[in-house]
Amino acid sequence: MLSAGTLQGPALSWASNHFKHHTYTDTDLDPHSPLKYKSKVRGFWWSHMGWMLEGEGSYKSIDKVTMVKLGRNKLLRWQLKYYWELATIMNTVVPALIGFAFGHTVLAAYTGFLFIGLGRALQQQITFFVNSLCHFAGTQKYIQGTSGDVWWLALLLLGENWHNYHHAFPSDYRNGAKWYQFDVHKWIIYLMSVFGLAWDLKRTPQVRVEAKVSQTLEQYINLRKEQLESMNAKIAEIALNVQNRLVEIENTNLRKRFAHSLTKLQNNLSNITQQLNQQLKNFENSSENIVNIINLLSPYGYIKIRAMFGGYGVYKDSVIIGIIVDDELYFKVDKQSAEIYELKGSKPFCYKARDKIITFNLLLLITFSKLIINSITMTKEKNEILKISKNNSSNITKKSTEKKQIANDSLEEHSFSTSYEDSYEEVNSSNNNNTNNTSEVHDDISQKRTTETGTHTHEAKKAQTDLEPCGESSGVRVTLRQLKQKSPEELQAQAELLGIENKIVDQGGHISGEGVLEILPDGFGFLRSPDANYLAGPDDIYVSLNQIRRFGLKKGDTVEGQIRAPKSGERYFALLKLSKVNFENNDNAYHRVHFDNLTPLYPDQKLFLEMDNETKDFSTRTIELVAPMGKGQRALIVAPPRTGKTVLLQNIAHAITTNNPEVYLMVLLIDERPEEVTDMQRSVKGEVVSSTFDEPAARHVQLAEMVIEKAKRLVEHKKDVVILLDSITRLARAYNTVVPSSGKVLTGGVDANALQRPKRFFGAARNIENGGSLTIIATALIETGSRMDEVIFEEFKGTGNSEIVLDRKIADKRIYPAIDITKSGTRKEELLVDRAILSKMWVLRRIINPMGTVDAMEFLLSKFKETKTNNEFFNSMNS
Repeated sequence: MLSAGTLQGPALSWASNHFKHHTYTDTDLDPHSPLKYKSKVRGFWWSHMGWMLEGEGSYKSIDKVTMVKLGRNKLLRWQLKYYWELATIMNTVVPALIGFAFGHTVLAAYTGFLFIGLGRALQQQITFFVNSLCHFAGTQKYIQGTSGDVWWLALLLLGENWHNYHHAFPSDYRNGAKWYQFDVHKWIIYLMSVFGLAWDLKRTPQVRVEAKVSQTLEQYINLRKEQLESMNAKIAEIALNVQNRLVEIENTNLRKRFAHSLTKLQNNLSNITQQLNQQLKNFENSSENIVNIINLLSPYGYIKIRAMFGGYGVYKDSVIIGIIVDDELYFKVDKQSAEIYELKGSKPFCYKARDKIITFNLLLLITFSKLIINSITMTKEKNEILKISKNNSSNITKKSTEKKQIANDSLEEHSFSTSYEDSYEEVNSSNNNNTNNTSEVHDDISQKRTTETGTHTHEAKKAQTDLEPCGESSGVRVTLRQLKQKSPEELQAQAELLGIENKIVDQGGHISGEGVLEILPDGFGFLRSPDANYLAGPDDIYVSLNQIRRFGLKKGDTVEGQIRAPKSGERYFALLKLSKVNFENNDNAYHRVHFDNLTPLYPDQKLFLEMDNETKDFSTRTIELVAPMGKGQRALIVAPPRTGKTVLLQNIAHAITTNNPEVYLMVLLIDERPEEVTDMQRSVKGEVVSSTFDEPAARHVQLAEMVIEKAKRLVEHKKDVVILLDSITRLARAYNTVVPSSGKVLTGGVDANALQRPKRFFGAARNIENGGSLTIIATALIETGSRMDEVIFEEFKGTGNSEIVLDRKIADKRIYPAIDITKSGTRKEELLVDRAILSKMWVLRRIINPMGTVDAMEFLLSKFKETKTNNEFFNSMNS
């Protein structure tokens, strides 16, 4: 009743919204995220009370997780049922009775109702500060995001103001962890536990708290280091352009006019580069050099530094990293000096500092350098280059590709920005007298390019024959195998033909890499390549422990980002900057819901497998009739030897990639023959990974774990994934080999614990509520003569929700697909198939059931040959 009096909704709905707030903090699914609007004013209003008035408010929704955990409590369900009656009584009748008890008059009752009601309204607004002010102000010692510890709200919120700690350790019953932090709630809860009214109080170990603080501090330092490295790269690019322009005008009349400006600009760039390099050196072993300092010497005497999170100051050739931690200011200081700069992204760094901001100067410098560089090339020069390019192109060859390349290269060498023409009319007019000299330079450049292009004409022709079309938008496609077979001359000619020569250099030397993350026991990880079947190799990309923690990466995440070459003493490429996780923005990875917490449902979206008659394959049409597949299906293909299970998997894979392009297809081959692996890779368009029979069982297990973890991560991002496994029997054998012996052995030599992990693999298939699905279609071997295989099949029998049974008798007569129609089927097929079609499928089963397995398949194939589609076949049944 007291809870209803607060007018914050029933306890169940309040718990539901609180759970969502902590699970999806600062994302679109957060009920009262202050980041919903770009405007801080609108964001404050939304997080304060707008989410209850306009959005999914306290009284409107209760998620399934809350109902499962708390819904069985009869008291909470009673409050939910009679909430508005209780709220009305507690906010009208009870205040009036309290006033009447003191004055024994109607006026006293009205006064009690009025003043207690006003107090309630005031208390409501103060309570709402937890969602609004505590996500706009305060320090962030324990976790990044919008939540903060706001000490000056302690007397109003009675302890709820320590909100950053609450978000970092939500299971801790304390909000203020330190003994001196004012938190009435933790004392009340503790007293309740003493009297047995509360139990199972959780306290976060101090070691974990300190580790969280160090981790947050390190994350901010790494973030600022990346900003400095980015600025350094931009400066290096400008310096290279300046140097190139100096070389170009060395022997021309332009040198007298621009050499002084370019040299001065070059010196300024060199000074800034030295400053940035010195700052980057200060980040080495930064955790060892952090000191607590408050006052620093400046030309104005001792001044107090004011810094927000990750604030930076530069004292001539040294950097100061300032971070507020628990109301104390921490700095990493090399030495004191007089001049203070402020880097991009920081708040005002101190009260009294020279008005000199390095970011502002850097932007001016970049603009100034562009003006100087672009002003060297004049309008008349551009016209001369166009004339020269046209004359040369008519004398070289009739190939349009070569002509365009020469003209484009000439124009790129001497580009002219029209946006600066008006600003530099005087410069252009004063240099018109020098066009003859510059034209000679351009003639030499064009002639040199013509000669080089002519020497590679035959290589270019040969390279063009190796390219095959890949759609209208993709241009051309060349395989890695073809590239490895080419000579350096052929590769250079092909790069010129495609216009990708020096592409990485043009991009500033940035190299991107991609792979699937495998986290080692020490905490760091490597990006493995599916082309290498996720085997460890020299081309793997190292991912540090800090990057894994910072972005919330998990095993199986597909990570894409900028990489750097290994330094001296290093063996692997290293991930420098992360750009995408599971083909999406990396911001979505940190707040995703774990796969095990997603809600599984029956498959309700159909996977369309039916192909046209041009393929002369009726296996997918047969599956559509007898065992329709849906997204999230857990299907077993029960197959004796030599019944065509591998070919059936290939046909299913081809149908999925053709009819369901939104699905991410993975084919996992365990303990297979190498020639079958090659055949599968050449015939299937999806991702094919394998571990052949000559590899150890531990390798089979490692590959299977990588595949299933990758699939789970994609499903967490609401993607539809299909895994074709051949076979689950051999996978179970591998687990039986590597699992530690439990001392309990089943029939056939199967350890009692060996099948737990392959069952977890197969059981991961599910359709997810609100988007995403994982479909697993696995083959199970029977009639192999092995007792172990029979035991494995019996363990998996009944775990799937769809079965396709292949029959040896049908295959012996060379009738394919060799599907036993009477034994094959799908559970809950009414969710996948239209009711009219479903009734016809049942009629067809009644007709086929009296026939034998061979006759039934022959009858069905004969009908398929007479019709083009299953719908046409069903229509023929009516006639």
